[in-house]
Amino acid sequence: MTFQGSPVTPELTTNGAYAKAWRRHEDGNLWLYKLGANGSTESRIEVMCSNLLDKMNVEHVHYEAGQDEDQYVCMCPCMTTEREAVLTGMEFISYCNVNGIDADARMMEIDGESIYKMWIVDFLISNRDRHGQNWGFYYDTETMEILGCHPLFDHNNAFDIDFMRDMDAPYQFGEMTIRQAAKKAMEKVDFHFTASITRADFITDRQYQSFCKRAKCLGLKME
Repeated sequence: MTFQGSPVTPELTTNGAYAKAWRRHEDGNLWLYKLGANGSTESRIEVMCSNLLDKMNVEHVHYEAGQDEDQYVCMCPCMTTEREAVLTGMEFISYCNVNGIDADARMMEIDGESIYKMWIVDFLISNRDRHGQNWGFYYDTETMEILGCHPLFDHNNAFDIDFMRDMDAPYQFGEMTIRQAAKKAMEKVDFHFTASITRADFITDRQYQSFCKRAKCLGLKME
């Protein structure tokens, strides 16, 4: 057959609006490189949030700063294996809706602790982008058993200016505001910082002040 269409695919990696590429490092491991839409802003925020999450008792994907084709990128190791694959939140909810299952109740049965911690994190970092493809579960590719939530990832749209101004912005879960969700979650799980968080952990004063205000709202000590 005669070849038709573009010889280059527009997206080799994952869904989303940001340019991405896989790179295999010298140790043989695959890393995902992601470029910000507005220069390096989003990539720097991703790395900053990863460093903040390193200081919390939360499972998350670790991002590092890197260079690719002379551009600043954030990069993280591949989070899946041949045995552990990802079921997105959107797919999970769609399945529950089709089969008459209460999605909210079921996700709490599977891994309520991780869900609650996600709510707290999103409040602290003013994350406006926790849509149905930015959270989900691992499942066993051989047994199809859902194993629990996969680590948190994709926080390059955190510390959104409008979200930082509005502590009671609508949240994607349970018809709650983001503050109501975080406060409810604090009553359900042990969430704490594992190391001191200071101004040096943030890019801007505005981000630092917002984080401090929200941590105080939840009764969390930063040092």
